[in-house]
Amino acid sequence: MTTNLNMDNLMDGLFGGKSSFSVSEDSSGQIVQLPLSEIYDKPNHTFRRMPDSQWPDYVESIRSYGILSPVLVRSKESDAGKYECIAGHNRRAAAAEIGLETVPAIISESTDDDTADILMVVTNIQRETWTPMETAHSWRVLYCALKHQGQRQDLKTGPSAEEQLEALSGKDIRTVQRTIKLCDLNEALQMMVDAKKLSATTAYHLAFLSEENQSVVEQLIMSCSMPSATDAEYFKKLQDQGFTFTLPALTAYMATRSEKTERFRLTEKEMKGWFPATYTGTNAEKKALIQQLLQNYFETAEATEESYG
Repeated sequence: MTTNLNMDNLMDGLFGGKSSFSVSEDSSGQIVQLPLSEIYDKPNHTFRRMPDSQWPDYVESIRSYGILSPVLVRSKESDAGKYECIAGHNRRAAAAEIGLETVPAIISESTDDDTADILMVVTNIQRETWTPMETAHSWRVLYCALKHQGQRQDLKTGPSAEEQLEALSGKDIRTVQRTIKLCDLNEALQMMVDAKKLSATTAYHLAFLSEENQSVVEQLIMSCSMPSATDAEYFKKLQDQGFTFTLPALTAYMATRSEKTERFRLTEKEMKGWFPATYTGTNAEKKALIQQLLQNYFETAEATEESYG
């Protein structure tokens, strides 16, 4: 699917102008200071805290220069006096670690759950440090929100959820859907994907396994037997056939699979002595002739054995 969506137009379509996403009237479009005690994390937030190796420098930067970019929050009727953090979780956590009592914030007054989910993802689009699983969970949240918006009668205009997702992610929808499938992995396997111990292709096939069978594969990997994408695809076929997954059974399969079958090869030098100098056939033609002669040989030997037998 090819789209020609302009990002600015897409964002306008997503949030429907100021009626869907607006700054608090009380702040008159200005940034306000909110107490940290009144801000809580978004329950389905898909991004982890930045790597430990970068965290001290990040905290020190905020200690020295303050929070230069406000966090984005929304008010909810169900949580009077509290604000859900949509974007800025690292800034909020760093502020708490430093001991700040307030943080600069922009309050979105009219943001429904779908728009909050979309904002959470798109405000992080420019980040270059998404892990594979952050990508998978973020795209799933974004896709569900876009699909849900597409089902609403008041929002059934403009590009489809798939077209919007392709424009936002920069990937074709098939790639996005394969990535989202990784969310079906158990937590241990997801951590292996982020640690680059498990390839995305292998993980994709493993994601079709039941939770119980994934646990057995997890044990297999922990015993130092890393399945390939071909192995993972085979495991899926075994599950479809009703195979009972056990660690001994998978270990035995991996051992058998790892035994390399010796291959019979003929070099050009070896074949050269079998053909007269006047023969000008290609190597492929020589190979075909040898195969035909061998077939004739075995057919003759079989017939001779039957005649004496």
